[in-house]
Amino acid sequence: RPSQHRIVVDAEYQTSGVWTGLRGADVERIERNHGSATVVPLVQLPDNLSGWLGYQEVWDLELGRSPYAFRQASLTVHVGEVGDPVKPQLLRL
Repeated sequence: RPSQHRIVVDAEYQTSGVWTGLRGADVERIERNHGSATVVPLVQLPDNLSGWLGYQEVWDLELGRSPYAFRQASLTVHVGEVGDPVKPQLLRL
């Protein structure tokens, strides 16, 4: 049976580690000061604006018993219109 999920947390494996982020039908790519990011709709706001949520984890590849070591996680909140690649960041945890 095909998945009905419109948003998932997906991992991208690279030689130096693993990066996880949001993927799916409801995800939009936005421009940031240091590259781009993916966000999903969080809440509808007045004046055609929406609150957007971004999430990322980074795991480093290590030698030894555990192949991956947790490096960081970030949760961000942005505001902007649907389809607009510019969504200013309001909060980062």
